[in-house]
Amino acid sequence: MKQQKLVGERKILTYGHANNAGYTEAPHIYKINGKYLLMTSEEGTDMYHAITVHHSASILEPYKSDKINPVLTHRHLGKDYPIQAVGHGDLIQTQNGDWWAVVLGKRLIDGQVPLSRETFLCKVNFENGTPIFNSGQGKVLLEQERPNLPWSPVKPEPIRDEFDSDSLALKWHTIRIPKGNSIA
Repeated sequence: MKQQKLVGERKILTYGHANNAGYTEAPHIYKINGKYLLMTSEEGTDMYHAITVHHSASILEPYKSDKINPVLTHRHLGKDYPIQAVGHGDLIQTQNGDWWAVVLGKRLIDGQVPLSRETFLCKVNFENGTPIFNSGQGKVLLEQERPNLPWSPVKPEPIRDEFDSDSLALKWHTIRIPKGNSIA
C-alpha cells in the first residue's frame, strides 16, 4: 500500500556513535549473513568526517555500536594527508562474492580541493561482522586495485564537436570554471 507518508511506531535504533561525534547522518542498513549492520556517517563533511557501524540481530531492535568505531576515517592522518574528509560510504558485494565500498572524500592537490568531494573505492573484508576497509591499511589508498570484474570500456568521444546535437556532450559539463583563459 502506498501511503506517501511515514507509518508505524517511531523507533530509535541506536544512541551509539564515534567518540566526540557531533551528529549522525546518512544511515544505510544491510542484512549480511543473517545479521543487520547499520552504517552511518558522522561529524559533517570536513576533516573529522567518519564512518561508523552498529550491529543488531533484528532490523527493529536496538543496534550496538561497534567497538572499533569509527571503522573508517582520515581524521588521525593530519591535515596534510592527500585524501581528507572521508565518510558517506556504501557497501557493495560483487557477483564474485567480494566486498567493496564506495566512500566520499576530498583530494588535496597543492593544498586545494579542486573537485570538491570525490568517490573513492575501498576493498572490504569482514571480521566478526565488522567491515574492515583496506585490511592492514585502514584508510582510503591513493592507488587502489579494482574489483575483478569485466572491463566496461566507454566509447571514445570525437576530437571535434560540431555542436549539431540538441544537447551539449557531457565533456562540456564541468564542476567549476576552468583555470586560465576562459570566457566569463
